[in-house]
Amino acid sequence: MSRRDIHYWKCDRPAAFHGTATRLEPDPGMEDALRGALRDHFGARSIVLKPGVGQGNHLTWQAEVDDLSLFLRVENGPEKDDHLAVESALLDRVREVGVPTPR
Repeated sequence: MSRRDIHYWKCDRPAAFHGTATRLEPDPGMEDALRGALRDHFGARSIVLKPGVGQGNHLTWQAEVDDLSLFLRVENGPEKDDHLAVESALLDRVREVGVPTPR
C-alpha cells in the first residue's frame, strides 16, 4: 500500500504548528478540570492521571478512574473545533453495527 496520495488534514488548519513542541509538564488547570469532569461523570473516588507525551492539538493522558483504565484526549487547539465530538458520533454509529471501537 502506498502512502503517496495520503493527505494529513491537520496540515492545512489555521494553527498547523500549534502543539508541535514536546509538552514537558501538564497544565495544572487542565488537569484539575479533567479530574472534576471525571469525578462528575463516573462518580469516581480515585483518579490517577499520567500525562501522555504526544504532540499536536490534543492533550493526552492515561487514566485510572477507580478500577477503569482509560486513554483520554482533550482538544486544546486555538480553533476550538468539534472534531472529537464528530469522531465520537461516528464511532458510536460504527459500534451500533457491531464493529468493536474505542469508547
